[in-house]
Amino acid sequence: MRIVLVLLCALLGAATWLVLRNRGEALVIKHRYELFWQALNAGDETVVEALMRPVDQGRGFVNLTWIKDYGGPLDDESEVRVSGAKAWVVPDPIYHFGVLPGGDGVAAVKVDGKWFFTGRISID
Repeated sequence: MRIVLVLLCALLGAATWLVLRNRGEALVIKHRYELFWQALNAGDETVVEALMRPVDQGRGFVNLTWIKDYGGPLDDESEVRVSGAKAWVVPDPIYHFGVLPGGDGVAAVKVDGKWFFTGRISID
């Protein structure tokens, strides 16, 4: 019984740590996204490029018009979904069948401790 209780406490502690860590990361990403969105709409290419991860040669292209079409300004309902070193900013989240998260999103990755937008989008 003690072993089960110790394992349960360890699992609960690890889950709490993960949630709090992801919440902190989400706040950083949200702030960077707001700067990115403002610069994108203002046509400030210098700031936009500084907040984006350079696309590797031959691995794709960035269409900023798509980001403008499927991104959007953030509000209280917006979500940042973090999983390790990858994240999705979802300005207008939806829930399929009331539980499955969805919505158009803009991808971000963590490189050397900083978050950058990749130019990839998800359309839902």
